[in-house]
Amino acid sequence: MSLGSSFEPMGRLVGNMSGIGEVSFKNEKEIPAEVAELAYSCSQCGYCVSECDQYYGRGWESQSPRGKWFFIKEYLAGREKLDQRQTNTFLGCTTCQMCDSRCELDMPIEHAWMTMRDKLIGEEKKMTFPPFEIMLQAS
Repeated sequence: MSLGSSFEPMGRLVGNMSGIGEVSFKNEKEIPAEVAELAYSCSQCGYCVSECDQYYGRGWESQSPRGKWFFIKEYLAGREKLDQRQTNTFLGCTTCQMCDSRCELDMPIEHAWMTMRDKLIGEEKKMTFPPFEIMLQAS
């Protein structure tokens, strides 16, 4: 057993360099590649759920980071639609970054939601909340 343990670091290095299991993501269906990669990287542990202001305020797990990651995977698989209701879920993030501090994988969750906002509103021209739309028309 001790002989195997001494070769383990070298075996790990060779295994990591082999590229086996490496997946590259691309922009697909309005979801940026970096966000899709994070959605599939999330371990769905749920530590972020109780830290999320949106979950705390509404009590719906779909509002939490874990729920949003799950939605993205379902959307990419063709089982969900990205409608205004779901767009509002991405817009509802308060950007408090509590999910980032609680994530066991140190994923940049808040950055992913900001990327989604930019994609949905800036590029896809999806609507925001009515008060934001009124302010935009007034400027």
